[in-house]
Amino acid sequence: MKRWFCILTAVCLLLSTVGCAKTPTTAEDGTTWDKEWTTLGGTLGIDEDACGMDSFEKGKVYTDGEMYYGIWSLGEEFSFETTTGSSITAFDATLYLLLEKVEDAETAEAYLEDGLAYEQESNDVTETYTVTCGSHLFTVLVYPCDDEDVPYTLVYSAFTTYGSSIVNVELNVQDTVENPKDDMETFLNSIYFASLS
Repeated sequence: MKRWFCILTAVCLLLSTVGCAKTPTTAEDGTTWDKEWTTLGGTLGIDEDACGMDSFEKGKVYTDGEMYYGIWSLGEEFSFETTTGSSITAFDATLYLLLEKVEDAETAEAYLEDGLAYEQESNDVTETYTVTCGSHLFTVLVYPCDDEDVPYTLVYSAFTTYGSSIVNVELNVQDTVENPKDDMETFLNSIYFASLS
């Protein structure tokens, strides 16, 4: 979790624009692409009306490859003081989505395996399960948040691949969130994948 939090913190400080990826016309299930969806990297569309969360920020990470991110929030906004005395904006839950495009599907699968192994080694994973949302199989890891500089106690981190892309959705929640598993699945079911054909 700390790795993704550090990446996204740096992203939020450095970026202010959305990458100029082409907007798809059709989702893989044949649905016409809705211009109201939040589109990331020309690959994912998030139905804001269905995701159950409020859009917070989105953009492109300027790296050697292609990486895009989106941030959503759940609940009321409040100010949280970190161990260094600085103040950050927080919510009952914050969800981060990372989309990384690599050379091909085989590389994406290898990156996914490495990412899952890293998360399992770096965190005290208490539960691992798979869930199918929108015809895509996600592997979900659940573990306590051990970062004192955020107000969250539990993390749900979901991973999948699509073609040559890796998708990671991370939901950070406080104890006040009653059904984080349901909140995660509601969000995953709001994601549309662009047709690859």
